[in-house]
Amino acid sequence: EQNVVPLVTVKARIEPKTFFANERTFLHWLSMASLIALLALGVLRRAASNPVESAVGAAAFLVAIVFMLFALHLFARRAQQIAERREMVFSDVRAPVVLTVLLVCVVGTNALAQLGVFHGIR
Repeated sequence: EQNVVPLVTVKARIEPKTFFANERTFLHWLSMASLIALLALGVLRRAASNPVESAVGAAAFLVAIVFMLFALHLFARRAQQIAERREMVFSDVRAPVVLTVLLVCVVGTNALAQLGVFHGIR
């Protein structure tokens, strides 16, 4: 006969600061997305007659919406993982890089439009 030792599992205690850290991260993402959305609306208002600048403003606004949706997804996923006391990885390498590339493309296109590169496009 083998000696069988029963496994005892204990759920880890989760500190309240973990929930607040998740919330704080969500609010930081939302504040950045709100700033981008406000800047996009400013570009849209200024560029009523210029189709390139209007497209840049619309693209920037879409990037802001993507930022907001990503923040909501990340917050909900982490909150569920915390509530279920699952192991989780807090670092996310791909999504911030993708969002940054989108934002750089929009800002770069706006800079080129301001320099008159797209002057002939109507």
